[in-house]
Amino acid sequence: MRLSLSILFLVALLLVACTDIDSDRISDSFHYRPSLSVPLGKLSLQYDDMGELPVPPSETDTSLTWQERDTLYFDMSGSLGERQHILDLLLQFDITNGYPAIIDVDLYFIDDNGWDVYLIPSPIEVKAAAIAEDGRLVKEQHSIPYPYQVPLSSGQIDALLLARQLVIVARVNDLPLSSDIVNNFPDYNLYAALGIQARLEIPVNDD
Repeated sequence: MRLSLSILFLVALLLVACTDIDSDRISDSFHYRPSLSVPLGKLSLQYDDMGELPVPPSETDTSLTWQERDTLYFDMSGSLGERQHILDLLLQFDITNGYPAIIDVDLYFIDDNGWDVYLIPSPIEVKAAAIAEDGRLVKEQHSIPYPYQVPLSSGQIDALLLARQLVIVARVNDLPLSSDIVNNFPDYNLYAALGIQARLEIPVNDD
């Protein structure tokens, strides 16, 4: 048994020697490829005029549709290293709907030239929150899938690294204005948590 192990060991040594591998060249070309998560922040949107609760405009129109907008300020410089080391980026987020109505959400950031760069091809629809018969909030709804991930193109990555503002626009569609909903209206809200998932390539021996 010992003789067999010795022979196998010698054969292994000969195979390694015959491959003529240059270990120095391997270490010189080695790259570390970590994944990194960077939170951008959280946003909260609510009906603007909370001093005046909504009322039905007429007897035939008993629902309300409106749009909310908020801006997240951030600075990605220094967070992910140099652009050449970024292989790809995913924008990931969770939209939480606390309104008893369907919402449509759009996301874009403003580049260093002041142009709007949209991140998703069309608004994301989030289901209406569940409420009790008396209008109390029972269960919020989230964007699906969770977390919602958007891969960014090379051009979007370049623009995002120079951007300082990310804008979320939410449209609340046909919120019923029953007396129970109006009484609980200050408790309804919309939240968004946003972050970046990055895959990097970092040279280990870069002389």
